[in-house]
Amino acid sequence: DYVQMADNNNDCTAQRAEGSTTSGANRRNQWLANCTKDNIEVVSYLTSKAALIIFEVIAIACMAIGIFHLDLCRAQPMIPLYFVVAGVLSTVTALCVIAMKQVGMGNGSSEHSLNKFEMACYRITTIVILFRLLWFVIGTIWVFGADVTFEISANNHCDKLMYTFAESYFFICYGCFALSCCICGSLRLRESPKPFEYHMYNV
Repeated sequence: DYVQMADNNNDCTAQRAEGSTTSGANRRNQWLANCTKDNIEVVSYLTSKAALIIFEVIAIACMAIGIFHLDLCRAQPMIPLYFVVAGVLSTVTALCVIAMKQVGMGNGSSEHSLNKFEMACYRITTIVILFRLLWFVIGTIWVFGADVTFEISANNHCDKLMYTFAESYFFICYGCFALSCCICGSLRLRESPKPFEYHMYNV
């Protein structure tokens, strides 16, 4: 009987130790998960803020280039106008995004007015983005379809700084678009099951 009681005590001690180890591991895993979640939220917040700042800097640069070079591109006079309009549209989009975030974090608005305001901002943003896509295609035709020379006396003269900025702007935009497509495609392929795994799942 004494031996049996001792064995029972040992089993209880082992179970308590195992339970303590398991709970400690669970607490550690929970702490790591919370830290990872917090880090992801911080990185996401900083990335969104940095993207918004870069977005607005590019918009201001576009407006400045267009305004100061309105009469300096006889080869295609619409190129400076393109950058003025593109900068204004980018600024309107950024302001709508900021307004939605600020009002969404406020506590004074009712749910009805908040939803109404957000819906109005979403509609404005959607219309602006669609118009920007159309404007981008038209700008591409204007920039790369123009016969440009940098000689001031020529009839097809265009300011070198503005035209170089225009070419760089469109090359960077198309490069970012291609990179985004590659990243989305690779993530999609990663999430889809491999042929062998698909066959195993369907056996």
